[in-house]
Amino acid sequence: MSYHYAECGLSYIHLADGYNTEVIDEVTYVGVENVHGLHQLIAKNITVKKSPLLGEEVRFLRIECGMSQKNLAEILGVDSQTVARWEKDQTAIPRTSDAALRSIYLESVDTNSKISFFLNLLAESEEVEVIQQLTLKAENNHWSVAI
Repeated sequence: MSYHYAECGLSYIHLADGYNTEVIDEVTYVGVENVHGLHQLIAKNITVKKSPLLGEEVRFLRIECGMSQKNLAEILGVDSQTVARWEKDQTAIPRTSDAALRSIYLESVDTNSKISFFLNLLAESEEVEVIQQLTLKAENNHWSVAI
């Protein structure tokens, strides 16, 4: 028997194993092993599929990237309501935005990527860090941060 893993936001995900159920006071609770790893596998399969992204897949990848609709809209150069319409399947995501979102996700899981740095920066845009002091030094006609 498989478990329909609707909690991820995708209607078609079923788990053959890797989950457990417990009934407490006639309420069934489900625990899923390594949710992070599971979501990475789901996202990888979404990014390599040949058909256009469905609205629920757009939302899943956006959330896995840690972005708001507004963040994704800014990156793709569209309005946040456009992203909302894609996610609700009210309008189809254009092929270029589809490919860009897939690439953004793949870059977001590559922590050594420069794009990953900027995605994290966008995700943390609400936090404000003030530089108290930045000391620089010149050596051999080259500037660097003094430690």
